[in-house]
Amino acid sequence: MKTLRILLVLLFVGTLTYAQTPTEIELFQSEFKADKKVLVANFMELSDAESTAFWKVYNAYELERGKMGDKRIQLLKQYADNYESLTDEQAKEWTNEVFKMQKKEIEIKKKYYKRMSKELSPLTALRFIQLEEYFRTMISASILENIPFVGDY
Repeated sequence: MKTLRILLVLLFVGTLTYAQTPTEIELFQSEFKADKKVLVANFMELSDAESTAFWKVYNAYELERGKMGDKRIQLLKQYADNYESLTDEQAKEWTNEVFKMQKKEIEIKKKYYKRMSKELSPLTALRFIQLEEYFRTMISASILENIPFVGDY
């Protein structure tokens, strides 16, 4: 897991920190998705019988989750561009958007946990959700380490 953590931090935060244009961000996201798929394959240790069903569900999940990732990047850029001059109203709107996004992310995970539980097993689905939570937590922690708090100008 330590190697996984280091790789995630280097892949996601390191590249995102330096990606300035939409094209750079898109290229990074494409590379990250490919690398993530390799990490997931190694971690899940699926049998041949499980593999087909898993990747079908995983690809659908990633498509839906990817839209939320785009929203997260958009919100982070919005924050980075405006944190020094946020008004109370802007802060309220931004925070509400973050809460909506977090709620939607949980709904997506629940949806695909249920689907994966049916098509594979609850244990396999849990293993996948644990890995996804690990990814999300590591990425979130790294992002938080690299963005200023409101008032830190």
